[in-house]
Amino acid sequence: MSSKHFPISVTELWEWLPHRPPMIWVDEVVAVTTTGGECRVLLNRDALYMDSDGVRQSAMIEWIAQSFGYVRAVQNIFGLIPQNEPPSRTLLIAVRDGVFHSPLNEFDLDKEKVLHFKVSNIKDMSPLLLFDGMVSSQEGRCLFSARITAYSD
Repeated sequence: MSSKHFPISVTELWEWLPHRPPMIWVDEVVAVTTTGGECRVLLNRDALYMDSDGVRQSAMIEWIAQSFGYVRAVQNIFGLIPQNEPPSRTLLIAVRDGVFHSPLNEFDLDKEKVLHFKVSNIKDMSPLLLFDGMVSSQEGRCLFSARITAYSD
């Protein structure tokens, strides 16, 4: 990656996460700092994060985890955190304090085509990583938040 221009398509970051289509659910990294960043998804009715009622609740956790992974990759590439190689494996260890702030049945997929994910580094105890994440609508309404622990080596 030769540029610091955002947004960055996650296709440029595939080597950093173990996911491949159709399990890549984040589309772009839109901002990164030394302490976190933001990603977004352009919602697709045919994607695996959808079911007959709309967005699956469990997708919120996966979106936050993938967003953190892609933000962490960009932080590494841009030298915002100590340089590491792409991890050989990454595992979700725990989800704490998961809260749905707005019922998903109130989420109107016909009006809202984009979701935003903000992630913040809390603690790096390599190989364990603790981070906070939030999913919000394109209007900024918080839908879900959680604290996640991941293992990455």
